[in-house]
Formats: sequence, C-alpha cells, structure tokens
Amino acid sequence: MSKDIWVYIEQNQGSVAPVSLELLNEAVRLKGRMKAPGKVIALIIGDELGQLTETCFRHGAEQVYTAADPRLSLYHPEYYAEIIVRMIRSHDPHIFLFGATCTGSQLAPMTAARVNTGVAAHSTELKLDEDDSLIAVVPAFGGRVLGDILIPGRRPQMASIKPGILEKAAVISRGDDLQNKGEGKAISLDFLDRISARLQPLRLCREEVRGMPLEEADLVLCGGFGVGDSENWTLLQALADKMGGALGCTRP
Repeated sequence: MSKDIWVYIEQNQGSVAPVSLELLNEAVRLKGRMKAPGKVIALIIGDELGQLTETCFRHGAEQVYTAADPRLSLYHPEYYAEIIVRMIRSHDPHIFLFGATCTGSQLAPMTAARVNTGVAAHSTELKLDEDDSLIAVVPAFGGRVLGDILIPGRRPQMASIKPGILEKAAVISRGDDLQNKGEGKAISLDFLDRISARLQPLRLCREEVRGMPLEEADLVLCGGFGVGDSENWTLLQALADKMGGALGCTRP
C-alpha cells in the first residue's frame, strides 16, 4: 500500500487559502519522517484552476489533481465531497489533510463518513508513530487537555488543522526536481451530471475584514473578562494597533 499524503487545497476565486499551503509544507515534513514515504499530492476543486497548480508545486506538492468545472466555481458540499470520495476510492491515500475552516470542517467529516474512516478535527499538531501512522494532537476540555488521536486499521487517516497553527507556508526548494515536475492532472467530472444535488449555491457574499486576522498575526494581544466594558476594550484595540498585532479575547 502507498504512503501518499494528500492535501485538500481550499481556494476562493482563484486564491489558495494560506492554511492549505501550510498543510502542504506539513505534509513534506511528515513525509521526511516516514520510513517508507509516498508522495505529497494536492487536490484542487473549483473552476479555472490552472494557475494554482504552480503554487502547489512550489509549496511541496509532487502531484496536483484538479477538478475544474463552472458548477464548482462556488463551494458546493455535495459535489466537492463526491469528488474527494471518488479520488480516495481510486487512489487509496494513506493520510488526507484538511484545513479546519468553515469549508474544511464540513467536507472532512462528510468525506470520512462516506469512506468509513475517522477524522481528528481541529488538531494542533501532527505526528507519526513507528508504523508511519498518523497521530493527531487534539485539545479538549477548553484546551486543558491534549489528546493523541489515532485511526487504526482505516485509510485514509484524516485530520483537520486550524489556520495559523502550523508554521507559515514557505516555498519548498527542490532544485531541478521543481523544474521537472509534471503538469496538473485533470479529473474527469462526467459523474456530476448524475448527482441529484439538494443544495444550490446562489452567490458569494463578502464581509469586510476589520483589523488583522488572528491566524496571520505574529503577535496577539488578548483581553479577558476583567477588561470590564467596551471603553476599556477600545484601549486594548488601540494598543494592539500600535504594537502591529491582532486583538484576541478569552471565551467570556
């Protein structure tokens, strides 16, 4: 059996989500610790994806599969999940990684249920045991406990990781290997015509992001319940801005 590590590449309107590039880098790291490593493989779903294959290759992918169709230009959970399931059944990956975004948090369990495996959701760290099996570290009880999650006897072993948990994505230097890479392989999507979709995406609604996202910040200034009121919170925001960081808070 192969020991290939697959990464679902989340993209939005032609831009790859940073967490997907972080996961490609992590897949390269995991491969380097395997006793019998396979390939690092990326899967991109959407429309007009040709320009994204190069990005995946530069961040560690050794093979890139693309599922491109106008019906996939907006995220469609039933179509997307069916594509991933078919690729799993035909290629039998050893490990499959998702970003724990809104999209990935839906797709990962949908996929796992259909291929009869498990998924360690919202992991904070990925490791391997002596048999190259995945160990996902997952927080519980409000972060007070870190548990090792394993999926014995099932393939693929799946996990999702929140954006910003891993090291920031970096271009992988592979010398001549990068120049001799293959082109992305297009997936046949004839089966989409036979799916009776119960959902239909209508439009993409964008909300303006205020301030620096936590997952992109090198510094996070965090306030708790003791801040007291919105006036004091405004002071924290001003301080975070002066420090060039993001503002976070505890659950209350």
